[in-house]
Amino acid sequence: MTLIKTNTRSLSGALTSSQVPTQTITSAALPAGTPLQTLSVHKTSSVSYSGGTHKVMEIALTTKKANSKIKIDLHWNDCKPNINNRDSHNRSYGFGYKTGSASGTVGTYSGRGGRTGGQSNHDGVGTIGAHADGNAPLEQSDVISGLGTDGSGPAGTWGSDYEVNQHSFSFEFSPAVAAGTVLQLAFWLKCDNTMAMSGCHFYLNGSNAYNGATSSMHATEISV
Repeated sequence: MTLIKTNTRSLSGALTSSQVPTQTITSAALPAGTPLQTLSVHKTSSVSYSGGTHKVMEIALTTKKANSKIKIDLHWNDCKPNINNRDSHNRSYGFGYKTGSASGTVGTYSGRGGRTGGQSNHDGVGTIGAHADGNAPLEQSDVISGLGTDGSGPAGTWGSDYEVNQHSFSFEFSPAVAAGTVLQLAFWLKCDNTMAMSGCHFYLNGSNAYNGATSSMHATEISV
């Protein structure tokens, strides 16, 4: 009996590239909980700041799906000054987001990920919003810790001027935006005196800061 081939498929059992259908998986087709994209920013060198409000890190993320969750992972390093009276070195850290273009004005960003409690916004960075999911900072310090200059502490005369301190936060929020919306995701600092980020306080000049550690922020869009 003659074997008749009725289609273009190989009789050897193997498919050729032309026989495999093309399938495009869109973001809209992905189930809830699927990561759609992750963007990162890293601060690899020391930065010194004077008293005031400063944007430390920012990521511009264009959403792939409407109303996705945004997961933020923050890790930063700072250095506390070597002085006996640290009352004038208050500081707070906060996160905020806005749509469209980036801005140097903290009050145009909506705060997210903040603390709860009646005094949680005592010294906030200035993002707009209310209580835990608004303008309250991730962390704040009225009188920062330190070892002083009299030489009696475990760090000796040099106190805490050389040692960086690590901080980490992770949280999610769900902005009600359409697919294709640009979100500016920013980490903010408010300080009442000079300080160093990603480096040590003793050398506020970044070119001399041989002690330090990398700071970073990661933003992941998650399907809902």
